[in-house]
Amino acid sequence: GYMISIYGNSHQGVIYFKECLKIAGKYEFSVPAYLSSQQISGYYGLNLMDVKEFHKYFEMEQRALNDVIIENKLSKIYAEIFSVLDHKMISYANKKLLEEKFAETKKLEGQSTTARSTRFYYNILASIRYFEKDYKQTIAICEKAIAKLNTYPYKLEFHIFTFQLKRLMALIQLGKWSAAIDLCNHYKSTKINNQTTFIAQYYLFIILMRMGNYEEAREVLRNEMGPLLEKMKQPIYDENFEIFNTYLQFLEQRGILPATKKRFRIQKFLNDVPKYTKDKKGLNTSILILQILFFLHQKNFSNIIDRVDALKQYSYRYLRQDETLRQNLFIKMLNNMVRADFNRLRTERYVENLWEKLRQSPFNISEQGIEVEILPFEELWPIVLEMLDE
Repeated sequence: GYMISIYGNSHQGVIYFKECLKIAGKYEFSVPAYLSSQQISGYYGLNLMDVKEFHKYFEMEQRALNDVIIENKLSKIYAEIFSVLDHKMISYANKKLLEEKFAETKKLEGQSTTARSTRFYYNILASIRYFEKDYKQTIAICEKAIAKLNTYPYKLEFHIFTFQLKRLMALIQLGKWSAAIDLCNHYKSTKINNQTTFIAQYYLFIILMRMGNYEEAREVLRNEMGPLLEKMKQPIYDENFEIFNTYLQFLEQRGILPATKKRFRIQKFLNDVPKYTKDKKGLNTSILILQILFFLHQKNFSNIIDRVDALKQYSYRYLRQDETLRQNLFIKMLNNMVRADFNRLRTERYVENLWEKLRQSPFNISEQGIEVEILPFEELWPIVLEMLDE
C-alpha cells in the first residue's frame, strides 16, 4: 500500500491499506491497524474530502493509537519488573519499585481491550503477587486472565497456558496437590504442542516426588517425559532429565524405590564436576548434591570433600540471595558433616541450628528452587544421617 501510494496511485494503495486494516482488526494487531487507518483517514480527508468516511477511519486511527500507547506502557512496566525478578535483586528499593509498578498497572485497567494489553496487564499483576508470596492472589489473578483470554474470538491457548503455569506454581506452593495434579493431567490430554505437554509432565514429576509417590514419578519420567524429549530434540531439557533419572536411581540403590531392570549409566555423571556458570542456575547445585549422595552411599569420602568444596565456591559466587536461603543452609549442613569427619552424632550436633532454620524456611518453587530440591531437603537429610550410620 505504501509503495503504490508513494508512486502516485493513492486510490489503488488504499485498497491494500483496507485489507491490512481488516486483518489487523481481526487479530488486534495494533500497530498495523494504526498505520493503515491513518493512511485511509488521510486519503478520505485530503484526497476525497469525504467527511463521513474521514471521521469513521479517524476514530479507528485514534482507537488503534490508544491501544499502541497502552500496550507500550504495559510492555515497559513488564520489562522493568523483570529486571528485578529475573536477577533476584531483592532489596527495600526494589520491593518499593514493584509496589509502584503494581499501582501504575492497575491505573491502566480497561484502557485497552486488546489481547496483548490483557496479557501484559495480568502477567504484571500475577508476577508481582507471586514474587511477594501472595499465592492466593496469584491464583485469583491468573483465573481472571484465563477467563478474559477465553472471550477473544481467536485462539490463545499458549498464552492461556502461561497463566495456567503460574497458577500451577502457586498451587504447589500452597500444597494443593489434587488441583495441581488435575491441571498437569489436563495439559497431558489437551495438547497444545509437545513442549507444553512436557512442561506439564515436568511439574507433575516434581509434585509426585514431593508427595513421596516415587513409583508414579518414575512412570511419568520414563513413560511420558522420555518419549516427549526424544520428539522435541531440545537439549535444554536433557540435563534436567538426566538429573531426575539419577535421583530415581539413587532411591533405587537405597531400597526406597523398588528397582527396575532399566538402568542408566551414572559413572560419567558422578565423575564430572560441573563448571561454575551462572547461566545454569540451580543445576550445578543439584548435580553436586546428587554426586555427594551417591559418594556417601559408596563411602567415597575423598570425593565428597571435593564436591562439598565445589559447592561452597559455587554458593559464594551465585547463591547469596534470600531466594537461595534453603540451598545455602543445606550446603552448610553438608560442610558440617565433613567437618564432623562423617560422624553422625557430631554432625547432628553441629547442624542443629541450621536444621531448625531449614525446616522453618518455606520451599521456593522458582525455577532454581525446583531444579535443586527435586527431593525436598527435609526428606534428604534423614537419608544422609542414615548413611552416616552404615
